[in-house]
Amino acid sequence: MEAQRVLHIIQEKLYIIVLVTIITSLIVLVVSLNMTPIYQAKVVMIVAQTKNALTSDYASSLSGENLALTYSRLLTTRPLLEIVINNLDLDIAPEDLRENMLDINLVQGTQLLELSIEDTNPQRASDIANEIVYNFIALRNPEQQLQSIKALEQDVVSQMNTLKALIDRGQSTTSNLSSGLLTDEELALTQSTLSNQQLTYARLMDTYLSIRLAESQLLDITVVEPAIPPEKPIRPVVPLYVFLGAAIGFTFSSGLVFLIAYFDRSFKTSNDVKQVLSLPALGTIYKLSNKKQNNGIVTLSFPTSPVAEAYRTLRTNIRFASFDASLKSLLITSAEPGTGKTTIVANLGIVFAQTGINVILIDSDLRSSKLHHLFHLDNQRGLVHFLTGDVHNIMDCISETSVANLRLITSGGIPPNPSELLSSERMRIALSEVQSNAELVILDTPPTLAVADALNLASMVDSTVLLIEAEKTSCEAACKLYEAHQHVGTKLLGFVLTKAKLRAQVPYPYYSKTLLKSMNGANRRN
Repeated sequence: MEAQRVLHIIQEKLYIIVLVTIITSLIVLVVSLNMTPIYQAKVVMIVAQTKNALTSDYASSLSGENLALTYSRLLTTRPLLEIVINNLDLDIAPEDLRENMLDINLVQGTQLLELSIEDTNPQRASDIANEIVYNFIALRNPEQQLQSIKALEQDVVSQMNTLKALIDRGQSTTSNLSSGLLTDEELALTQSTLSNQQLTYARLMDTYLSIRLAESQLLDITVVEPAIPPEKPIRPVVPLYVFLGAAIGFTFSSGLVFLIAYFDRSFKTSNDVKQVLSLPALGTIYKLSNKKQNNGIVTLSFPTSPVAEAYRTLRTNIRFASFDASLKSLLITSAEPGTGKTTIVANLGIVFAQTGINVILIDSDLRSSKLHHLFHLDNQRGLVHFLTGDVHNIMDCISETSVANLRLITSGGIPPNPSELLSSERMRIALSEVQSNAELVILDTPPTLAVADALNLASMVDSTVLLIEAEKTSCEAACKLYEAHQHVGTKLLGFVLTKAKLRAQVPYPYYSKTLLKSMNGANRRN
């Protein structure tokens, strides 16, 4: 997508992006303000060796990861949480407390542990946090564990001393036996007893080493900072939520706008049309901000407005586009209805007549005639009456308008067979006669893709102008319109972009501002 196209989309749809962003932010704000606040209470603990531990640097050798894994698991065991729930008379399951409320973290680079509880009640959050830690410490009671280990150690040492004495005595006896003082049976018995004593001593030594290791691994947990009821909730974070909501709204609306623009096959500017159709751009007619401006005849109501100036520019471009050929008749058509053909025919006829050219307009849209309404004329006698033979001279069907040098042949009603009438020889006779009595004849016709009337008439006139409605006529419809007229050999003069937005078409900021101010002033006068 071209940069110019992107800027155009942003300019045109900025209000949608801003509106969606604001609405999303407001929705998130309202939801956030109505959310139940969540409070967090924390207990800070330190993990250290007991004072009587034999290996003073053992605790420091434990990695932070091991500490976190070990104590996170111990502090979240079901028996401990059940004790806390019973003590505080909580109506909650241990699993819910562990999964939804409890969190334990190791402070990196330290021996500190943080136990936090989240709850809707700040007092209850602090009570639960403190209760878990103090019950855990009470259950561990490292001093009692150390005393038990010491007693066990002393008992093992006593057994080892006794056994050592027996082993020494046995070894002495064995020496005597080996000198021949005892029989062979006594020697074998003494050696067997000594071997058993040595094996038992080795086992006691393993037990002793295990006791010493357990004593060195004995750690203590001390509360550094007990939990207190928090004053402010940790959630919802209203400013953050609103910011995220605005970001989501902005991203979603921007993406949606660009997605719609990407799949939008309609035309926004004349340059868009020129990239598809091999036709010159004759002009751009801007969308009227007030549809009731004298029934659309803006060249009379507001001759100094930007729209009236656009018609004069169109007049000039048509003259230049046909300067090398005699332009006596001009047909105006479009792909689909609603492009503003009748309004353009009327205003174009007026601006040509204002230059002193004798202009005759023909309402050849025999299915939905409207030109007589714009000029406030009756439709009692018109083109249909000549084509059906009710009137012998087409000039008898001409009506004078309030504009000097401008006359009109109305449709004369809606016949049952408009296509046959418009393709008849009498239609050619009518055009020939009208052209001999005017300097320029402009025909209003039905949409080309709807019926064949415009294609039948296109072969009878000097040139044809195609109307492309901005933001409505699709690329496919424009191509079909162009190919249909190419197929019948229509002489295409160019295209006109209709109902375009003024801000999107005027290239210079100062001029754009001037034109907008002029149009707004014209609207107020109306």
